[in-house]
Amino acid sequence: MTHELLTPNELAARLRVHRQTIRNWTLAGKLVPALSVGHVTRYDWAQVLQDLEKAASSPHPAFEKVQP
Repeated sequence: MTHELLTPNELAARLRVHRQTIRNWTLAGKLVPALSVGHVTRYDWAQVLQDLEKAASSPHPAFEKVQP
């Protein structure tokens, strides 16, 4: 099984978001780099898809406070 590792710039281009968005998602824990050594960061494409799917399916914390 091969893993497609992407730089933050490559990942941002593939997801059509700004590179800062990748950084923000990483700092928020929505994305976890497969490799991070010094200034080298790589993301596993398959894992990114799983992470984003999981983040999209979990309710936003603000909505948990809303009572019917």
